[in-house]
Formats: sequence, C-alpha cells, structure tokens
Amino acid sequence: MSDPVADALLETMRAQRPDDDLRYEVEPTPMTGGYFAAILQFRLASPPDDLRGDLVARIIPIPEVWARESAIQAYVAGAGFPTPAVRMSVDATSPLGRGLIVMDRATGSSPLSGLGPADIFRQLPSIVAGLPRTLARVSERLHSLDPSPLDAALDDVGGDLPRTPREFVERLADNATGTGHHFLAEAAEGLADTEPPMSAPVVCHGDLHPFNLLVDGDRVMLIDWTNSRIADPTFDLAFTHLMLTEMPVDVPKVARVALGPVARSLGRRFLREYTALRGSPIDQPAFDWHRRVHALRILVEVAGLTTVGPRSDDHPFMAMAPKMRTVLGLG
Repeated sequence: MSDPVADALLETMRAQRPDDDLRYEVEPTPMTGGYFAAILQFRLASPPDDLRGDLVARIIPIPEVWARESAIQAYVAGAGFPTPAVRMSVDATSPLGRGLIVMDRATGSSPLSGLGPADIFRQLPSIVAGLPRTLARVSERLHSLDPSPLDAALDDVGGDLPRTPREFVERLADNATGTGHHFLAEAAEGLADTEPPMSAPVVCHGDLHPFNLLVDGDRVMLIDWTNSRIADPTFDLAFTHLMLTEMPVDVPKVARVALGPVARSLGRRFLREYTALRGSPIDQPAFDWHRRVHALRILVEVAGLTTVGPRSDDHPFMAMAPKMRTVLGLG
C-alpha cells in the first residue's frame, strides 16, 4: 500500500524537476526530533547530481514559517556555515499542501544524545570538557555572518511573522490573551515595555542548544532553523545559557539538584568562551532581558498556546517550565 505523504512528496519534487526521472531508491521514513515539522529521510534512484545521497524532507505546516526558515537556511548554508545544504524549497501550493525543504542528511548525534538517569554522571566529564566551547564556536561563527543580504531576502518573504524580539514578545502576549492565560500576557506586556537598547543585529538561530547540534568526529553541524531571525546576539546567547543551566534531561529531582552547580558552570564557561572568541563583552541588560523573553517563550510553548505545534510530553521544555516561572519573576 502506498504512503500518501511519500506519494505527494515525490509528486512535488517531480513537478519542480519535470525533466528528471525521479524515483525512490529508499522510501521515506520518519525521523525523530520533529515537534513542529514532519521530517522524513529518503534516497532517490539515479538522481541528478544535486539530489544525490541521503536526503531529508522537512514538511512545514505554516507557509510563513516555511518561507522564513527556507530563506535563512539557504543563506547560511550558502555562506559556508555548517548546516545541511538546501536542495529544493517548495511552497504550500505543492501537492503536499505544506511547505517543503529538501536538504542533505547530516550525520552525527547530539552531544547529549541518550543522556539519562543511568549514565548522566558517567558522561559529565566529557560534557564539561567540550560542550561550552563547541556551542561558543558555533554561536560566534554564525554571528559573524553578514546579516545584510539575509535582511533583504526576508523583506522579500514578507508576511506578518515577528521580525524583532519585541514583535516576538508582542505575539506571545497576543497568544496568551487569546487562550486565557492572562498572567503570561501581563508578563509579556511588561517585557515589551522594558526592552533595553540593542547592539548591531546578527543572524541568530533562536534554538541554539545541544539537541540541535550534530557532532560527527571533528565536524559539528547546526540544524532546525524554525526560530531563526536577525536580532541582537544575546537573543541566541540567553537561550543557549538557559538550556545549559537548566539542562532539560529526565533525571530524578535529587540528581537535578546535584547537577545544578555543574550546569551553572557550563553556562558561565559558554559565555566566557564566546566573549573570548568575539573579542567584546556581552551586553548584560540585553542578555538579562532576552533570558526572560525565552523563559516566557518556554512557558507559552509548554502551555500549548503558540502555533509552533501540538503539545508533546517528551518535549525538552517540559522539564524546564517550573524554573522558567522563577526566571520570569512569576514565583
């Protein structure tokens, strides 16, 4: 029996490449880790050179998100940043009925892959030794890209997706109000009113944390550009810092308490490594403000209020929610 999604994916690609006899060598199979987009891996039989090898189809349900994500990933990959190259991008008018990005399949695994109660302390030495530096290097390399061409490309994309962190906060306030979570809406409004001055904007990933890194030997690739945008660098730094200091791993409460000092040390080392690479200090007011912005975002996503996707009990944010209330000043 044929798979309707696999059939629609192949029909969509054929419509883009009518002169190529596109067929599957390996049928599409789901990949884990997608909380927003459907992610499939596949291989084509005797394809043209630019579609050779193992490929990934990222199927995105919101047209505006597809447009921004595909534009940003194509730009950073084209600029030589280590992320999967975009081989095809098709809007929601395709037979799939959703936006499509076809990209190279990256090999490797997250630095925290498989980390659980039984082995977290065994793996701590290697995590402490390498993770902050790896994240700092990836962050600094991304923030060194010229954002000007991408800014122009995003102008062409259009739509009403938030372009700035303040607009992002205002969207969160709207989402919270619309679903009756007035305490989150009030927190968002307070953040919007207290936004500090920002430094020169850079290309930001928006979800730069260990689970979006794929490490294969000496090669490190960054994936999942759904929340990427042009913003102050602390938009990225504050989120990465939260993910390190409040590491979203499923361990008993006593183990989480024991891990606290180590996690806080990871966060400090990450910021020191980044500062050394960048050669300039981090803007502390902007960092603190963005830290609260991301705490709000995590609470809103856990509550299932945004259009990012359905709530999932195994989402990493679930373990972070209680602490995020404290970061946001909600007690």
